[in-house]
Amino acid sequence: MDFYTIIIVVALVFLIISLTLFGVYYRTFSLKPFPETQDFCPKLWTVDSSGNCINPTTDNSYNKLNSIPIDTPGKMSNGFSPNDSGWGLYSGATNSICGKKKWSDKNNITWNGVSNYNSC
Repeated sequence: MDFYTIIIVVALVFLIISLTLFGVYYRTFSLKPFPETQDFCPKLWTVDSSGNCINPTTDNSYNKLNSIPIDTPGKMSNGFSPNDSGWGLYSGATNSICGKKKWSDKNNITWNGVSNYNSC
């Protein structure tokens, strides 16, 4: 065997081993929802002592609602409860994070970990 034949055989063996390892890794790899964590309340909203999300009071806040929509689960006069059981059923959602995502999309609210959630 000449030098070039040996190099080609070694490269082919290395390629086969690499592709096999990649296939095994890919088969056991599972996609996780992104992002893995979510903020408790929408961006710039505050949490009161009862664990409710309170609408920002500053007029120039881009993430402020003029009034909390009537269909908001756990609705209060100035905010909502993020732990309300109604989030799981909001607008036909399959779980609470998808309900929160639908609500934040509908009301144009930025909520880290919710409005950018990709598994609904």
